[in-house]
Amino acid sequence: MKIETDPNFTAIAVADLQKAQQPAIPNSPASTKEASAHKAETNAADQVSINVQIPRKTLETLQQFGQVGDFLNNLATSLRKTSQGLSKSSEIVEKMKEPLDRIIKQYPPFNTDDQERMDLLMSYSSLRDQIKSLMVPQPPPPVYEKVQPLWQNLFSDKDGTIPAPQLNVDAPDSHVKVAASQLDFFSDQIGVIRDELSNSIKAM
Repeated sequence: MKIETDPNFTAIAVADLQKAQQPAIPNSPASTKEASAHKAETNAADQVSINVQIPRKTLETLQQFGQVGDFLNNLATSLRKTSQGLSKSSEIVEKMKEPLDRIIKQYPPFNTDDQERMDLLMSYSSLRDQIKSLMVPQPPPPVYEKVQPLWQNLFSDKDGTIPAPQLNVDAPDSHVKVAASQLDFFSDQIGVIRDELSNSIKAM
């Protein structure tokens, strides 16, 4: 760990941050060799590089109580959970766009009572239920401060989820097009936030 100080902040750059490993259990030579190989792969997957800034007083407090390692481990874990939640959100949003694009691109246009069109909108509604039930944890404070306006704009529904528009099975094409545009906006916002996260935690 390398620590550099300046008058206001302390920058912490940590490499090879790993999850705590369970104590090894003695086993046969063959299984021990396999376990060692698996552990090496797991360690490689868990290694991350973090570059954040925290106030000098906060660092001094952490150092005083020997909690710098715990702080960084918790930081990496929180960032990882947020990143996973955003990835899932992006995946669902992209799937939600598919039935709407199918309706928009249909020529000649579907009648509103066409069974295929209604099925497509029912598929959209099912995916909307998924995005409404997906709770993405906020990134920890050092990172959240950088994305707070974007985050609050994206997860702006009253329950803290993405406000995906609702469409009835007989929704007119004009409503479908508006919903598709909103999904494009959400997709872009997710991408921007994920870019900010990738600047704070990078898999090695």
